[in-house]
Amino acid sequence: MDIIPREAVITVDGFSGRIYAGRVEDLLARHIKREPFMKDSPVYQTLRRVADLIVPLHLLDPKAETFTPDHCQTLHDIMRFVHEKSYGEMFQISDLVSDVGAGSLKLKARSRWTFSSSTWVAALWN
Repeated sequence: MDIIPREAVITVDGFSGRIYAGRVEDLLARHIKREPFMKDSPVYQTLRRVADLIVPLHLLDPKAETFTPDHCQTLHDIMRFVHEKSYGEMFQISDLVSDVGAGSLKLKARSRWTFSSSTWVAALWN
């Protein structure tokens, strides 16, 4: 499998599941441009208004100094941050359990509850 170089021009044929190098004019000529069927509906208009608060992703590099909750601008950023941090914690806990021996580690949350190594509660905030 080859990697597509950054900024390469490609044509994706969704019907056949193929990717072609460059522009394939025959395939592009077959494309039928359609307006969204719900374009004039209140639901579409509401989603269009809030999309900029949901869709864009700004937190791209988890090693960057800006990969912090303070730099989250959209819901996508929040989900990316939570996903990255939770997976980091999960693997760190997994390494800890592996080092100690499976089943021998107990975690406590707020000193009231005890969980076995198969149940986790993670506080990812300061």
